Amino acid sequence: MPSKPTNHKAFVVLEVVTHVVIIVSVAMVILVLLSWGEQKRKSLLLPSFGRQFPKVSFNDITRATQGFATSSIIGRGRYGSVYQGKLFQDGSDVAIKVFSLETRGSQKSFIAECNALRNVCHRNLVPILTACSSIDSNGNDFKALVYEFMPGGDLHRLLYSTQDDEGSSECATGAHVSTASNVYSFGIVLLEIFLRKRPTDDMFKDGLDIAKFVEVHYSSKVSQIVDPELLQDEAEFPNGSPLAMKRQRT
Repeated sequence: MPSKPTNHKAFVVLEVVTHVVIIVSVAMVILVLLSWGEQKRKSLLLPSFGRQFPKVSFNDITRATQGFATSSIIGRGRYGSVYQGKLFQDGSDVAIKVFSLETRGSQKSFIAECNALRNVCHRNLVPILTACSSIDSNGNDFKALVYEFMPGGDLHRLLYSTQDDEGSSECATGAHVSTASNVYSFGIVLLEIFLRKRPTDDMFKDGLDIAKFVEVHYSSKVSQIVDPELLQDEAEFPNGSPLAMKRQRT
């Protein structure tokens, strides 16, 4: 019969081997899960644009925006802020849209915007230069889009000659990101251009919004609500145009 010391030694060896196997197995599972999560994150959060873009990191964005300084902000929206900065070696200014991922729908907006910019190319659309999907200094997800900088300002500044913190049409209506909300928001922007009125003006309250306001006045009083500067020269409108006919009736 084996001696007791031999049995004890075998038991100790078996116990050590068992613990080592368990530790190695757990470590492998953790590594597999981390790798799978990283691949899934990249595939979900940074859609392919179909062409090569310059690679930029969180540190590059931080330097370009001077540490996300308030003085570098040129616009704010529901899902983040837009900064002006210099990102590339040529020293040209760029517009950097940094998404606030703690806002519900912000990540979905980033993906939707990437997909739209990948599939749409038009001379009247600001071209995207690159995108950044990374981790910030605190280990949190970070997402940004980099556009060409338009020195003439945005539509809001052209309409009102001022820059303030008024929200976008989606922010004003509380809409979630979807095809329907994007189409509706585009319509609101058109109304804002024709009326030169903000969707958030004080006159729009108690259930009255800019869309309902136009609907009420459209049939007979459209010329009374349109921006007067658009009606300065009647000769500019063809006689058969709907606007000219409206003006003749009013």
